[in-house]
Amino acid sequence: MISLRRHQQRGTPHLGGVVTVTPIRDRSGEGDETYSVSWHSPGGDLRWLSPRIPSQEGAEIAAAVLNEFVCGVKR
Repeated sequence: MISLRRHQQRGTPHLGGVVTVTPIRDRSGEGDETYSVSWHSPGGDLRWLSPRIPSQEGAEIAAAVLNEFVCGVKR
């Protein structure tokens, strides 16, 4: 709630949208599972996809930071 107040005080636009962490499997089956963070705007007209992130913990942290920035919903 404090971070939302900071955004409102600064006049930063409220983007909203949905932030998701998705596992990505190596097609060959030999590599480890990696993760990707994505964001979709509320209207669906804007999208963003991160490069592959090697650990689930790292992806969760990246998603939390992105979610705080856009004031979205993390799923």
